[in-house]
Amino acid sequence: MMSFTAGPSGIRLVKRLSAAASVVLALAFCATPWGGALERLGYDLQFLLRGPLPVGDDVVVVAIDEASFGALERQWPWPRRLHADLLEALFDAGARTVAFDILFAEPSNAADDARLAESLSRRGNVVLASDRSSSRGAGFTRDIDVNPLPAFTAGGAASGLVSLPVDNDGFVRRLAGDEAPLAAFSRVAARLHAPGLEDAAGGGLINFAGPPGHLETVSYYQALEPDRFLREDFLRDKLVFVGLSTHSEVQADAAPRDRYPVPFSRWGVDDRLGAGARDIGRGRLAGSGGSGGGGVPAALAG
Repeated sequence: MMSFTAGPSGIRLVKRLSAAASVVLALAFCATPWGGALERLGYDLQFLLRGPLPVGDDVVVVAIDEASFGALERQWPWPRRLHADLLEALFDAGARTVAFDILFAEPSNAADDARLAESLSRRGNVVLASDRSSSRGAGFTRDIDVNPLPAFTAGGAASGLVSLPVDNDGFVRRLAGDEAPLAAFSRVAARLHAPGLEDAAGGGLINFAGPPGHLETVSYYQALEPDRFLREDFLRDKLVFVGLSTHSEVQADAAPRDRYPVPFSRWGVDDRLGAGARDIGRGRLAGSGGSGGGGVPAALAG
């Protein structure tokens, strides 16, 4: 019987082929549902092992919460003159940028709409929410953008896309890409607030900094009267996100989902509003790759 003994070059070739085969098998496994699930779990575990990171004090969340519904004694949708009052109060208190995670896509009371349009035009440095839905049929997919009323953007208010890419397991781990003509809502807000912030490629993984509640949050009714409820200069030079943060859906038939599971709260859920701001609070645009924590805004119809 003949025997074959590989020389040094043959042994190196076998090792290279074995390594290449291992890589191909690993990639093939990752392409399967089981591999994808394992990859997502590994990504999520980074945040649990690392723990929360410090965040800056330049981002504040103004929450449309249960306390505000009780204090204002109003059902949703609230009149737009109230949002105009909030806008005026925030800027009068020193806020630099305000981002409304509220979809102002349909006309309401004419006087209220005019009041909000006037405030938006006069104040500037405001971001409004846009949404995107997909209509699918036999052999086609059509994207439909739902934007703020032209009267609200005519004075210079920007808009950003709040639609959220959701992974197969229902978790949110990334922002939407910067698809013309809309960029992700939180990126638009960050760029408007501080153009020098480090940018990231559209659609990148969110760098989560911490769990829900990691950013400083005040109730909507408190922000309406900052002199009464907030400490002096609390809002000075802040980027302020305004939006829904309740434990139950509000007008669920007219708005996208408000709460999504995210990696840092793998066995809980995150409100879309606080999620969208936390990475910005660390001095980066949300959506960068890495091991940090936030989440993503999506719009509430108002």
